[in-house]
Amino acid sequence: MITIINKSGGVKFGMVTLGRFTSPLFPNSGFRLYNEGHIIFNGDCKIGNDCSIVVSKDGVLAFGENFQATASLKINASYKIVFGKDVLVGYNSSFIDTDFHHVIPINGEKIPKPFGEVVIGDGVWFGFNNVVLKNTIIPSKCIIASNTLLNKKYECVECSLLAGIPAIIKKEGVAYLDRNDHVIDYKKNYD
Repeated sequence: MITIINKSGGVKFGMVTLGRFTSPLFPNSGFRLYNEGHIIFNGDCKIGNDCSIVVSKDGVLAFGENFQATASLKINASYKIVFGKDVLVGYNSSFIDTDFHHVIPINGEKIPKPFGEVVIGDGVWFGFNNVVLKNTIIPSKCIIASNTLLNKKYECVECSLLAGIPAIIKKEGVAYLDRNDHVIDYKKNYD
């Protein structure tokens, strides 16, 4: 099932675009979707080329208003993945809420749950090449550095920088510019 919600009015043409060409770094191979669960679009959603989304039978995937991802986004929602509004995802990032199988401890410990929800707060900005695994919860307005692995609930304030494998809080009190003001003047002296 796919649900499209527009809180500011009715559903409109172009509100959800999947597979649009956004980056010449990746093949213009369009978009792959396999959905047996429930996908919810809570407003505008723009997802670029060479992307794949899989939502399993009991899975839920919810995109907040004004979600944007460039190229080579991979999402596997077997349980539940929720993106807040104004989330921006750099290319070659993956979001996975399952281990796909059980890992059985040989010492008799309890079998760990092989899935967990992923919750991304409002206004989170992901650099490129990130991996987000089950049980990840990120507060609003955080910046995720490129090449970061996220795998837990991050107990940090809004406007924090997370980076590393696995991610740690690198800095608090940071924010990125308005997503519509992203032009860099390469001739300007920024010193």
